Amino acid sequence: MKYLTVLAFVAAMSAIPAVAQEISDTTSKIVDCREIEATEARLACYDKATVALEKQVEAVKAAEAALAADPERALPQWARIDPSADKKQVKREKKKKKEDKRDEEMEVTVVKVFQNNAGRYFIRLDNGQLWSQVVIERIDQPDNLPAKGRIWKSFYGSPWFEFEDKSYQDFKIKRVK
Repeated sequence: MKYLTVLAFVAAMSAIPAVAQEISDTTSKIVDCREIEATEARLACYDKATVALEKQVEAVKAAEAALAADPERALPQWARIDPSADKKQVKREKKKKKEDKRDEEMEVTVVKVFQNNAGRYFIRLDNGQLWSQVVIERIDQPDNLPAKGRIWKSFYGSPWFEFEDKSYQDFKIKRVK
């Protein structure tokens, strides 16, 4: 059903330039009607052209109404971010996009964060679970423990983690215990 809605929307959007061309042709016909000298023939020409024009204008109004009802659908997510937006705005938009996809996320409480000799970080949760960082990289630890965090599955199914107060930094994790 969603697929059909998208197809109908795309068809309506692609129809607008075609309708605009038809309107242009029809207005040319209306202008041509002025050249007819016989009054009845000129009036018949105008009547025929304005009926066609009225149908074309209604088609444009219907397409504009569909856009006005949901203007966000006209643009893909990546195009909705204003090019003049600052980095924080871009991050908020990207995070908003992520949040839309996070149906399998867990809110967790971190009670301990420690690092082994290799530099890998481990995170212990209040429920006893132990998670480790997959790729060794430095992470910004929370200022105070216990701290709130979030674990979610990525598009590919691997779990990711971020601290609530350090939401600019997320990293891939795996469960150890």
